[in-house]
Amino acid sequence: MRIGLLMIGDEILDGRILDTNSQFLERSLAQRGLEVSYVLQCRDGEKNLAWALESMDAAVDLVLASGGLGPTEDDRTREIVAAFVGKPLVYDEEAWAEIQARFRKTGREAPEANRRQALLPEGGGKLDNPVGTAPGFWVESPRGTRFVFMPGVPSELKRMFQEEVLPRMLPKEGAFVTETLCFGGVSESELGGLIADELKEGGDVRVGSYAQYGMIRIVLTSKGRTEEEARAKLRETAARIQEAGARWYLGRGDRSLQEFVVEACEGKGITLAVAESCTGGKVAAKLVDVPGASSVFLEGQVTYANAAKIDRLGVPPEIIEEHGAVSEECARAMVEGLARTSGARLCASVTGIAGPSGGSVEKPVGLVFIGCGLDGRVEVFRKTYGARGRAVVREWAANDCLLAMLRMLGQKRP
Repeated sequence: MRIGLLMIGDEILDGRILDTNSQFLERSLAQRGLEVSYVLQCRDGEKNLAWALESMDAAVDLVLASGGLGPTEDDRTREIVAAFVGKPLVYDEEAWAEIQARFRKTGREAPEANRRQALLPEGGGKLDNPVGTAPGFWVESPRGTRFVFMPGVPSELKRMFQEEVLPRMLPKEGAFVTETLCFGGVSESELGGLIADELKEGGDVRVGSYAQYGMIRIVLTSKGRTEEEARAKLRETAARIQEAGARWYLGRGDRSLQEFVVEACEGKGITLAVAESCTGGKVAAKLVDVPGASSVFLEGQVTYANAAKIDRLGVPPEIIEEHGAVSEECARAMVEGLARTSGARLCASVTGIAGPSGGSVEKPVGLVFIGCGLDGRVEVFRKTYGARGRAVVREWAANDCLLAMLRMLGQKRP
């Protein structure tokens, strides 16, 4: 089955909101072994949506759409879809009763404007909305393509998709199993070259990869007549991929670098602390995102100014005078000072130039030093990210700091 996603709304193409609905639908479908062929975003206007409907109708068998089902005049999805399939809009008494009931639960009467949400194309079907006022609906085009329309509000779309669309239109056929393998500190191209055969289309197990700031997730999806059969196919492919990337392998599951760090520290009974300059607390924030991090994470210090590095961490002033705050020597001294003051066994530091200003020929924007020490042994890593924007440099540096911790903990071979 070829599936397309159609995201409707000016607010998406104006950049006012992020299209998280596509991501949710893609992941939900992938868990059932279903692949999205196309994702199309279009504005609310009649010409735009009519063209998008025609394009999808010619390309796929099923279209999952969101947006344009509100009560205002600019929400015209219903009217345009009805014209596209050549059917009139009909008033659905049941839908209007449900809308009124939804409003009464909040102590209000439904405005008359919401009545238009009960207009649905003739010959289609209503999809209940358990958390909002806009019912969804489905129709079939003369060509036989099924179109499913859901609200644009993410919480409403998720419930409608899970409770109405999946059981009625996407019943499971056979068994599907999904597994995620995580790798860190390797480029997507390098790892991809090692597992090129597994990434080819046409096998029993579909394999895809996506990279994000120093971490690569390999997602495997297998289909079989039974779950045991699907798992057996997946197990063999996963073992080959894990062996090929053993040098950078972190573990299984759709997890983050910080989750791997906390898990490793908990398993070894090791406490940790971080001292940050250019990342401004990003590493600490990532760590405390992990439930249970308090069992191993003692403290995080943002020593942004040189004086703070000297006063809080005990970095010798002569190191900063001779080598500068952005230097291997300073990163090492930050780790050593943090180990003394915090009592943590695993300590890390980050100091660099995030930009856009502050760089020089000797120390360009994007230069970062990451220090990491465990029980007195300290290593410092020099990273050059380039002038890629302040946010990008800081995100890369924070993740590379977490990777340095994993390397020190022996979870990842250098």
